[in-house]
Amino acid sequence: MEWITTTTLLRGLGASEDRGAWQRLFDAHHRALVGFARRMGLGSSDAEDAAQEALIRFADAYKSGRYERSKGRLRDWLFGFARHSVLQARRAMARAPVPAGSLDEQALERDLQREWKDSWEESVLQVCLQRLRRESAPRTFAAFELAGLGSEPASEVARRLEMTPNAVYLAKFRLTQRLRALAEEYER
Repeated sequence: MEWITTTTLLRGLGASEDRGAWQRLFDAHHRALVGFARRMGLGSSDAEDAAQEALIRFADAYKSGRYERSKGRLRDWLFGFARHSVLQARRAMARAPVPAGSLDEQALERDLQREWKDSWEESVLQVCLQRLRRESAPRTFAAFELAGLGSEPASEVARRLEMTPNAVYLAKFRLTQRLRALAEEYER
């Protein structure tokens, strides 16, 4: 997937009928939307439908000029569409809506927000890891993956990759810093 920041994405969406921008929107956020719907109990097919519905509603609202960046982040606005789509699908599955203001609804809202945050962060992490992998030397990334993302001791990683333990620590430190910077850039 091509590297794209929210700013770049919004600029492309604002261009007249840039079909490529809409595909990039789908590519950038489909995983988070489906993951969120799955975490909220929807099956594969229903999760795909909910994600598609959220993106369609987002596109319609964006085209009509309802998104104002000064009022919040894109991910928070997109969460509103995802939330609505997931709740709609869950209600259809249950055949009975949850009564407004009930404790179950409040608990569900907390779950929705937590699961959206987790799904979004996982999606951003995967995009950033793909970029980091492309930017890094294979052995350096392998050291980061094993010692930084995994829990293997640096001495074992060093032995396996024929590196010094210090080189493993350095790879872990540098790539962790770069990963944080990429996530910040992506979110900005």
